[in-house]
Amino acid sequence: MAARTYTARQLVVDAQQVHAGGGVVVNDAGEVVAVLEGPGALRRRAEGELVDLGEGVLAPGWVNAHVHLELTGLEGRVEAGEAFPDWIRALLRERTGLTDSDFEDAVRDGAKRLLVGGTTTVGDVDSTGAATRVLAQHQLRAVVLREVLDLGDAARREELLAQINAPLVSGERLSFGISPHAGYTVSDELLSALGGGGEQPVQVHWNETKEEADWERGLSSAFDGLVMPSPQGTTLERLDRAGLLRRPVSLVHANYPGEVDASFLRERGVSIVHCPGAHAWFGRAPFDASRWMTEGVDVALGTDSLAGNEALDMRLEVAAFREAHPGVGPEQAFEVATRAGARALGMEGRVGELCVGAHADMVLYDCEGPALEALTSGQPQVQRVWVAGGEISLGTGCTP
Repeated sequence: MAARTYTARQLVVDAQQVHAGGGVVVNDAGEVVAVLEGPGALRRRAEGELVDLGEGVLAPGWVNAHVHLELTGLEGRVEAGEAFPDWIRALLRERTGLTDSDFEDAVRDGAKRLLVGGTTTVGDVDSTGAATRVLAQHQLRAVVLREVLDLGDAARREELLAQINAPLVSGERLSFGISPHAGYTVSDELLSALGGGGEQPVQVHWNETKEEADWERGLSSAFDGLVMPSPQGTTLERLDRAGLLRRPVSLVHANYPGEVDASFLRERGVSIVHCPGAHAWFGRAPFDASRWMTEGVDVALGTDSLAGNEALDMRLEVAAFREAHPGVGPEQAFEVATRAGARALGMEGRVGELCVGAHADMVLYDCEGPALEALTSGQPQVQRVWVAGGEISLGTGCTP
C-alpha cells in the first residue's frame, strides 16, 4: 500500500506524548515515518491518503510480555488448588491426551483473543512447537520463547538441545527467544549449554511461590519429589554463571525476591514481568511493584495462560495493576503495558509506541476523557486494530 496518514481526536505516541488532532504517517512497509504533533502539523505534513478516524483514541497496541497460548484450551479446566504443586499436577493431567491439532487450535484462539483486546505483540512461551507453526503465518506479532526443561535428565537434555539448535523458519512478524522454564526444572548443564545462544531474548519463571523460594534455599517444601533436588546457588546465580543475564532477559512473577536481588537485576538490565490477573487467580500476597520500580528495575505486564487466569485481555491487566498500586499514575501504567514489555522482549523502539521507525501496530479505542487515564483504568472498547499498517478483521463472537 502507499503511504497513509492516520488522524484521530487523540493520538497516543507513548506514555509521555499525547497529541490532540495529530497524526501518524505510515509507509508502505508498515512502519511509522512521521509523527504529526497537532492539527497544524497534520495540515502541513500529511502524506498519501488521509484516514480520519474521528473521535476515537489512536494508540500503540499493548505488549503482552508473557503468555502460554497453547494452554488456551484449558480455560476453566484447572483449579488453583491449595498449593502450587497441586496446580502443576492438575495441569499435567489435563494436558495428557491433547494432540498437536489441539494445541494449534488453542494458539489460534488465544491469538484472536489478544487482538480483540488490543494486544498487537506477544511474548509466548512455546513448549510444543504449536505456537511456532501457527504464529509464523499469523497477523499477531510474536516473540516465540521456546521452552526447555530437563529436570536433570541427561537424555532429555540432549534431545532438547537438538531441537533448539534446529533451523527455524521465521515469519514477517515472528521472532524467537528461549525460555528455560524455571530454576527448579532446568539443570546447570542445560543452562550452560543455552548460555552461548547469542542475543535472543530469554524468559524464565522465577520465585512465583513460597514453595519455589523454599526449594531454592534447600528447605523442605511441597516441591519435594516433584522437581529436581535443590542445586548449589540461587537461580539468579546459576543464570548469571551460564551467561543468560547478558542479553534481553525477563523474569516472570518474582514474588519472593531476596534482599539484594533488585540491585543485582538492575545492574544487569533484567526486566520483571508481572501478571496481575494470574496473581489474583492464585490468591497471591500483594506484589511489591514499588520495590522493583524504586530500584530502577523495569516492570512489564503479561496475562499468563487461561489455565491460571480468567481472560487474555491486557486492558484488564493494566487496570488491575493500577487498582492494586494506587500510587501508579496513568503514564507509568501505560509504560509498563507497552514499552516496558517491548524492552523485556528485546523489541525496544519497534513496538509499544508509535515513534518514527516503529512498526505501525495500532489500536483505535472508543473512550472519553484524557486518553491515558481512559486506557489504563477500565476496559475501553476496541474499534479497530492494525499490525504493520494492515488492518485486521476482528470478527464477531470472540471475547478476550
